[in-house]
Amino acid sequence: MTPSVRAAVFTRAYPVLYVDDEPDNLMVFRATFRDEFEVLTANSVAEAVEVLACVPIAVLLADQRMPGRSGVDLCEEVRAIHPNVVRMLITAYSDTSVA
Repeated sequence: MTPSVRAAVFTRAYPVLYVDDEPDNLMVFRATFRDEFEVLTANSVAEAVEVLACVPIAVLLADQRMPGRSGVDLCEEVRAIHPNVVRMLITAYSDTSVA
């Protein structure tokens, strides 16, 4: 197996879950990274929790501002249930004090 094939197999073995309430953001993220990673998306915290209950995830990317529950709420819940998942919070706003 060549190094590039090995790298592709390795990165696809670690699914990424991107959570955002904006459908366009989900579509662009999936289109950008689907060739390199197994990309899963969810449009709410509730949907993300459902995905996490069924699929092992390596990396969680969560938008901070979503209706209902925030990305911080999701990251805290995932930390308690799946402590080995890498959690990253993203936002288009400058209110980093919330995070």
